[in-house]
Amino acid sequence: MKVSEAVASRMSVRAFLDTPVDGALLRRIVALAARAASGGNLQPWALHVLAGDPLRDFLSGMKLRLATGEPGTTEFPIYPPSLKEPYRSRRFDVGKQMYDCMGIAYEDKAARLAWLQNNYAFFGAPVGMFCYVDREMGAAQWSDLGMYLATLALLLREAGLDCCFQEAWARYHPEVDAAVGPAPGTCCSAVSPSATATPTPLSMRCKACAHRWTSSPPSAAYKAAHLGATLVQCRSGPAAFVSGQPAAGQSGQALRTSNEGSWRSLCPAARQGLGGCGPAKPLVPVRPPHTSSPVR
Repeated sequence: MKVSEAVASRMSVRAFLDTPVDGALLRRIVALAARAASGGNLQPWALHVLAGDPLRDFLSGMKLRLATGEPGTTEFPIYPPSLKEPYRSRRFDVGKQMYDCMGIAYEDKAARLAWLQNNYAFFGAPVGMFCYVDREMGAAQWSDLGMYLATLALLLREAGLDCCFQEAWARYHPEVDAAVGPAPGTCCSAVSPSATATPTPLSMRCKACAHRWTSSPPSAAYKAAHLGATLVQCRSGPAAFVSGQPAAGQSGQALRTSNEGSWRSLCPAARQGLGGCGPAKPLVPVRPPHTSSPVR
């Protein structure tokens, strides 16, 4: 995989299979990521990885912690106290798009909060990583940390893995500290990649015809109405229906065009000349679809 392909295909995945990730592979990736640039070669990061029983024990403890209903607090603001434009709109729009994909009304605060709890299970991933930085470091070293994590994410993609950068963990840094035992004087950067081999599809919708397909098999009536179409997530526009089913051995996978990484196909509305999701293009098998935008 070329670097450009890793950059184009990286996205924040929020639904994972529990397929174990090879420990030796992760160690090689982490070691190579350490070659990321840093001012003065300070390399101000420290990465802690949880998997297997330690991860399960930690997540079990988090369930009990969340059940208390007491909110956690961060050591630093995740966002500026008052976001100005265009940043405020970007944050609002990506959140609304994500919840729309899952059929959760943005006004339904209870449902949104319930779904957000998946953050504290690493969205089902079999590996969780916590990155720490010394509290004495300044803004320049935090930018070094960002370069390191970006390098790590691209190396994961090259290896066929996906991740999600989760700032939500910053709210429960005491629990994270107790689990990983960081060096004194460091704080959790709250950017925690979760990695697994293949993500699972969630519910998505075609804006042109308003129909929805989820990770559950479509009903017979649904298949008949949509001519066996499979719904995929479009990264540069609305979701789209792909005519036909995946080939043998590709069950559950999406189909994507080779048109510079954008996902286009023919949905029922497009077949009727309503614009839909764009013209049909030659299709190639790729990873299953995601509901999330390629942002943190």
